[in-house]
Amino acid sequence: MDLPEESPVSRFGSAWPPSDRTTSAGWPTGSPCLINYMLLQRNLSGISLACLLSDLGGLNMSRRKYELHNVLDEHLRLIRWPARRPLRQAALVYLASKFEDGQQYGESAVNALLRRWHVFDDPALLRRELYDGGFVKRTPDGRAYWKVPA
Repeated sequence: MDLPEESPVSRFGSAWPPSDRTTSAGWPTGSPCLINYMLLQRNLSGISLACLLSDLGGLNMSRRKYELHNVLDEHLRLIRWPARRPLRQAALVYLASKFEDGQQYGESAVNALLRRWHVFDDPALLRRELYDGGFVKRTPDGRAYWKVPA
């Protein structure tokens, strides 16, 4: 196989996991290492795949669920609401991790927090999904929200 100048094998040698299928650039397709490299390429060097997955609350992550990076921009904000349920669940866990344990938030504070972590400007959708998914609780009148302890 003819590898590009900056390929996983040229960077990491034999430690790189072998794969039968590779991208045109020589990277294994669907590999968690590929996802980690793509995160680093998008100037997300402060986050590793292991950190991202630990933020996802220990979900049983299949290969498809590693694709959360496709819905995050360079500032780790959601750029769109995922269509697939596993990715939506991963996005909800990611957003829930932004709430402080034991702190109560008013509706406007929840909206402000969610606006910091998404760009498609629909905090009501995210707030509703977090509540319906059991990630946050709220008072019956909706004035106060808090994170459900993991």
